[in-house]
Amino acid sequence: NQTIELPDGSVVTLNANSTLTYEADGFSNDIRKVEIDGEAFFKISKHASPKGDRIKFTVETADLEVEVLGTEFNVNTRRASTKVVLTEGQVQIKLTKTDSVRPITMLPGEKITYTSGQKTATREQAKVNVATAWKENELIFEDTPVGEIIHVLEDNYGMRIKLKKPGIAERHYTGTFKNPDPEVILMALSGLFDLKLERRNGTVTLN
Repeated sequence: NQTIELPDGSVVTLNANSTLTYEADGFSNDIRKVEIDGEAFFKISKHASPKGDRIKFTVETADLEVEVLGTEFNVNTRRASTKVVLTEGQVQIKLTKTDSVRPITMLPGEKITYTSGQKTATREQAKVNVATAWKENELIFEDTPVGEIIHVLEDNYGMRIKLKKPGIAERHYTGTFKNPDPEVILMALSGLFDLKLERRNGTVTLN
């Protein structure tokens, strides 16, 4: 993980294989704006202009904008979707790739998911400790489909993994890994579901 302090005092923790960008003039007397590709946890400072007005902080992804004043939240832009989990404060979500003009207001403990191509976003209660465990260098899986676990390993560690055994992607796994090693996780899955690991040309195949 990488921690970045922005010019306004806000702190961003970046997950592996993630990029944060902002323009040189992206922080001024009346604007705070960044772009995220991957996953990051934001702790936004309550910044004010010289006039004393609160300045909004905007996080842009490929499909939406998160607007906040001062709060803490997690943004994940993996797999052609954006997931926002709010841990503290209040944010507004603007869907930039749809005709919807009404922003979505989130409350702490909620998760908003928008998949590219959809016209609406889904709202559900989130397990905040699970969604943000990566900040503490942990991975927590709670009744998680194996296919989703494989996606996490690919996204976080740059691995190429194929599941060939029928029905395995839909099976569920529960486990917590501190200082996670992808090889240990793969061995845990192979032992539980009786899978064989084969490696060839940089690809791991689970049969």
